[in-house]
Amino acid sequence: MAKSTACINALEKRVDEIFAWIDEYLTYKGLTTELESVCLALELQDKHIEALEEKIKHLLAVVAKLSSGEGTVDDIKDDIKEIVSTIQGELVELKGKVNLLVRVVSNPHVGAYEVGKAKILERKAFGGVRDAKEIDNFLFDMELYFNATKNDSDEGRASERQKTKTSSERGLMCVDLSINGKAIRALVDMGATDNFITDKMASRFKLNIQEDVGKIKAINSKALNTTGIVRGASC
Repeated sequence: MAKSTACINALEKRVDEIFAWIDEYLTYKGLTTELESVCLALELQDKHIEALEEKIKHLLAVVAKLSSGEGTVDDIKDDIKEIVSTIQGELVELKGKVNLLVRVVSNPHVGAYEVGKAKILERKAFGGVRDAKEIDNFLFDMELYFNATKNDSDEGRASERQKTKTSSERGLMCVDLSINGKAIRALVDMGATDNFITDKMASRFKLNIQEDVGKIKAINSKALNTTGIVRGASC
């Protein structure tokens, strides 16, 4: 009797273990969901592989095009060099025009010192061209001409005398400019060997400053300390 009871208990324990294993095992629905996830992951991998193959084909086509177009690249380089050279020439010409404009429109009276009268260029005739660049150059030349000649008239001279009488401010001659969209205050070139700017402006234009402690003394103003010097700078 005791032996039969032990067998029954062992059998019940085994049945309980089987039911527990069945509960932990995935059902049909769970297996289906798991398989669907695996299939989706495989599809994504296939798409990634296809995308990589397309990119490889594109890269091979680019390499082939570059290999066959070495001469074309050299021609493009030559064209770019020619364009850069032309732009540099135009910048030099523009620099001369800007310097002339600064001298012409600035006040020629600073204390007892008078700036020499700038040479007025003859105005150019309009050739009837339709090129936008030529039209811009023509308009700029006309503006320079009228700005230069307005001070030779009685009205211009009277206006300059009135400015001299009403202005009691003494100091350096500056003009307000706009370079690349930035407002700049620059000194007028009066033929002096040295010009002076603030530390802030020197940092802004990334000038190579050499340490040189000294003083600057302008007319009717107190002496100020200088912190450095920039050699060979041009504007």
